[in-house]
Amino acid sequence: MAYSVDLRQRVVDCINQEKETQQATVIRFKVSLATVKRWLKRTCLIPKKPGATTATSIDRNQLLAIQKANPSAYLDELALLLGSKKSTISYNLIKLGISRKKKHALPRTK
Repeated sequence: MAYSVDLRQRVVDCINQEKETQQATVIRFKVSLATVKRWLKRTCLIPKKPGATTATSIDRNQLLAIQKANPSAYLDELALLLGSKKSTISYNLIKLGISRKKKHALPRTK
């Protein structure tokens, strides 16, 4: 759960306007020192929304065309061709319904 914007603003104001030390502010508001330092670096104190945003940053039609042209290509090879990450390629292949299992050259013995 994120800290409220009101608390964040009071902590930052306490350090900037009242000239209180970071250690004293940490004790006073019962937040960690790393959190206070992060808040001081930020220009906007509104918390960021969680979640991945880069998974759809590639063109799925282009991925589909490259994958059909190279059906045995590994994820890192596809990622290199598209200039993306392996996890992004994997996520988008799953969304396209494409399995990454390889076919064995020899049939199984019974």
